Amino acid sequence: MKQKSISASAYRWKIPIQSAIEERTKDKPVKSNELQVRFNIPGSTVRQIVHYLRTIEHIPIGSGADGYFLARSVGEVEHTVKTLKSRAREMIKAADGILEHYHKDEQISLI
Repeated sequence: MKQKSISASAYRWKIPIQSAIEERTKDKPVKSNELQVRFNIPGSTVRQIVHYLRTIEHIPIGSGADGYFLARSVGEVEHTVKTLKSRAREMIKAADGILEHYHKDEQISLI
């Protein structure tokens, strides 16, 4: 499977975002909004960079309702992975729910 890179405009913020997250712990995470304000970038760019760092560079960036941090233990990694997988399952349910509406009237399939 081809791995997705990040845009050139987002790439210039990769190292500053990575550094800001790596400074943080689970007990003192950095919120996306804080990164947005600090670097004057939109939330979508923060998410794009975090996704790139996790999937391409394999940086163990933990996250939760309170923000991003560098996962420093197996437990922190496991918690983040569990949360991400749960969110992915909920997104699939949402997509299936939308498709169900159209399956009643029109036979479409996007998968």
